[in-house]
Amino acid sequence: MLDSHVVLEIPNNQAHRRPTEEKVQYLDCLFLFSAVASRLISKLHKHKARAVKSEIQEKFENAFSRLESAYATKLDWAPYVDTMTKLVLSYPTIHYLLHALLCRISPKVIVEVVHYSWSIMLINQVAKELKIPTVELQHGIIGAEHVAYNYASGTHVRQFPDYLFLFSDYWRDSMRIPILPNRVISVGFPYYEQQVAQYKQERIAKDTTRKTVLILSQLTVGQTMATLAIDLADRLSSEAFRILYKLHPAEYNIWRKRYPQLENSSIIVIDKQEKDIYSCFAESDIQVGAYSTAIYEGFGFGLATYILRTDAFDRVEDLCAKGYAIAFSSAEELAVLLKNETHAATVNAKFFWQDNALTNMWEAIQKIMI
Repeated sequence: MLDSHVVLEIPNNQAHRRPTEEKVQYLDCLFLFSAVASRLISKLHKHKARAVKSEIQEKFENAFSRLESAYATKLDWAPYVDTMTKLVLSYPTIHYLLHALLCRISPKVIVEVVHYSWSIMLINQVAKELKIPTVELQHGIIGAEHVAYNYASGTHVRQFPDYLFLFSDYWRDSMRIPILPNRVISVGFPYYEQQVAQYKQERIAKDTTRKTVLILSQLTVGQTMATLAIDLADRLSSEAFRILYKLHPAEYNIWRKRYPQLENSSIIVIDKQEKDIYSCFAESDIQVGAYSTAIYEGFGFGLATYILRTDAFDRVEDLCAKGYAIAFSSAEELAVLLKNETHAATVNAKFFWQDNALTNMWEAIQKIMI
C-alpha cells in the first residue's frame, strides 16, 4: 500500500528465508563488519577490552547475585559477560554503519518486529538521533511477565520504539512501557485476518467421524508437550479422536532427535512449512497448548481450548479465569475432559483481534509520517 519502501532483513540463525520479495536488503555485512571490529579491538587494544569486560562484570555481578538470591539458584553468567563485552566493543562500528544506512535511505517511518533484539534496539537509537519515528508491530503475547514490555515508572529507554501497534485493546493493560498511552494503537493483525477469511471460505473438509485434537508445540515446552501427546493418544480411542502435533518452525529440523517418541506413534506430526498453522486450525475441533500466541489465533476458528499448566501458565491464566479456556495438569485429566466433552464457552475472537487491520495500520502510519 506504500508508494515506496525497502525491507531490511537481519539474518536468523545465520540464514534467510527463501523465496522473498525483490526489495529485501540483507544486513549481514553490517554485522560481519561489527564482529570483525570487536575481534580486532580485543586483540589490538587489550587494555581497553579488559576494562570494558571488568566494568560489565561488576554490573552483572550485582544483578545476577540478586537474581540468585531471589530464586534460590545458581546462575552461570560468565557467557553473558563475554557476549556483552563483544557487543560493547563493536558498538561504535555498528552505530556508524547503521547511521550511514538510515541517512542514505532517509525513511519517513520505520516499522519493525521484536524491538528487544539488540540489533533492532540499535536501529531505534539511531532513528531517534535522526528524528525518524519507529513503530513496532505486536508479534506475540505481551503480559506482565514479559520483561521487554515492563519497565519501572519514569524509565526512559532510547532504544524503545516510538509507537506500538497492538492486536487489540485486550493487550493494553498487561504491560508497563516507556511511551505515552496515545502512542499505543490497536490495529489488528493483517495476516491472521486474511488467513481466517481464506480458510473459512475454502471450508476445508474436517474428519466428521472423529474429533481432531491439535497440540501446539514450541521449543521451550516441546519435551513436555510431546510426552503429553503420547500419553493422551494412549488414553483416547483412535476411532473417536485423531491427534495433530503442530511443531514450531524452530523444531522442524530437530524434533526427531528431541522427541523420538513421536516418530512411530499414531500422532500426525506437522513438520513442514507447506502446511501452516491456519490450515491445522481449519481442520481441527480442539486445540491444546501451553502459552503460545497460536492459542489466541485458534479462537478465530471456534476451537475448544485447553491449556496445560506449566511454569509459564501465568501468561495465559486469565483465559481460563475468564472462561475462554479450560486448564488441566495431566494427560489423564485432559482425556476425561475430552471424552465428557467438557469445554469452555465460545469466544468472540474480535476481543483479541481488531478488525480491518491493514486499513488501520495504513491510516495510523500516514498520521505518523506527517
